[in-house]
Amino acid sequence: MPFPVYIPFFPDAEPHRLLSREAEPTDETTYLEQPAQMISAPVFARALPRHGLVVDAGCGGGRWTHFAVQHGCHVVAVDCYQPVLRQVHVRVPTAKLVAAEASDLPFRDGSLSGAISLGVVEHDPNGPGKMLAEIGRVLEPGGILLVSVPFNNFLRRVFFNPLYRRYNNRWAGRGHYFVEYRFSAAELRQALQAQGFTVERFVPHEFFPPRNMGLVSDRNLLSVRFVPNEHGGWSLSLPPHRGWEIEKRWQPLLRTLWKLSPWLVCGEILAVARKRTV
Repeated sequence: MPFPVYIPFFPDAEPHRLLSREAEPTDETTYLEQPAQMISAPVFARALPRHGLVVDAGCGGGRWTHFAVQHGCHVVAVDCYQPVLRQVHVRVPTAKLVAAEASDLPFRDGSLSGAISLGVVEHDPNGPGKMLAEIGRVLEPGGILLVSVPFNNFLRRVFFNPLYRRYNNRWAGRGHYFVEYRFSAAELRQALQAQGFTVERFVPHEFFPPRNMGLVSDRNLLSVRFVPNEHGGWSLSLPPHRGWEIEKRWQPLLRTLWKLSPWLVCGEILAVARKRTV
């Protein structure tokens, strides 16, 4: 079973403030250059279909929409969060924008040649099946899906997951709410196959050291707290938004594990999958 992650949220609190902070970079140029700086970038670029339409389902701040457009794709950026779409319009003015859920895409059956969905399908507490099925519905037979989910890597299994079990996950449903699942390669393959996809390859989806999405995400998620505010209620307290570079004390460990294998510490796993034709 994929590993579930819970963090503290109170009723009516706004989770988008945490989950969509990538739409608020301080340096636009640096943000848009990030995809090309990831280990997965060459595989991603080769797999992108240049014909027909490509949907970025859950586009976030639009950095991968921009990457796809720069590589000659015709992209429709989809997100349910309006502030994010406004940012994407500024960053990628040639992309078409649609406000919708990734689980309910406003496209005809088999009408798209490709789909991108990065860091999205893991957020459904019922599992990724509904969103993957919906993406499969709108893809043409043989259409390409580039999907990434959090990877249950070695460092998480031996260090971070026990912390979640002790401090967060045991409070599930009592002020601590579901955020995401983390997958092994076998679990992601099974989820994709169940919805009519054939996996062509897996790739670590991560920055090169000293940046690391996995370590920064775990630091952030384990630091989320609610604090009293001046109105007698509670406010969401988040760690500083410092980008993806990790603290210096972690860098020697990261570099050592990365040299052994990026799979030991990569924060996400990218699957290149194809919709089956029969």
